[in-house]
Amino acid sequence: FGGNARHDLLLPLTNSNWPELQHVLHSAICQLQPFLLDAVDQLLPCLHGSTTISNRSTDPSSVEVVELASLVVRPGSNHQKFHGDYRRFSPLTGEDDANSRTLQEPLEHTQSRMGKLPPRLVTFVALQDIPSKAHGATGFVTGTHNAEAHKLVYDGQGIDAKDVSDRKAVDAATAARQSILDISTANAQGVVAASGFRCGDILVYDASVLHWGGPNSVPNNNRALLYFGVAPSGAA
Repeated sequence: FGGNARHDLLLPLTNSNWPELQHVLHSAICQLQPFLLDAVDQLLPCLHGSTTISNRSTDPSSVEVVELASLVVRPGSNHQKFHGDYRRFSPLTGEDDANSRTLQEPLEHTQSRMGKLPPRLVTFVALQDIPSKAHGATGFVTGTHNAEAHKLVYDGQGIDAKDVSDRKAVDAATAARQSILDISTANAQGVVAASGFRCGDILVYDASVLHWGGPNSVPNNNRALLYFGVAPSGAA
């Protein structure tokens, strides 16, 4: 995706031919285990497709790794549209977060909305320094892990006018983008760029937070990340 300059390579979760990869994954999970267990307990139950009542658990078997990949952004990559890796709003049901806390959405709705991966927490591991936004840093619109923000993106109207000569459509798209920024600043810290990272630094986020991959304009900079997602056991 993103032309020839951006590559998202899925990696095997279990494969004895990749011992270095398994070592890195095991090391990261062991260090983050208490945090990830607590975060899954707190954040994921209020998402579509998750259980509506969570009993806090410190049992490592209650959480599993559901994805593992490497994201490489080469020089010349373009600015991505911002998106969520898991959607909080379902065009099929019109359901929002308030309903999802008390009403379980059918699994087929969840899967049709976001493919086969469940709601999850994603951990980025920097494989090199990312000193500036120009190096292809990821940007996050904090506070947008909710149906209110996602509806503005996924309800069909979207935040990009399909016909730039249509003044009404352009104004509506601009208003939608501003509404998302208002939600972000009201709920959290506004727009945050993951720049200033050093090799080995990590970032953990709810997969439904709206974000984008920034352009990489630095010559000879093949920016690489390792990332993995965790979810309640049996969710995938």
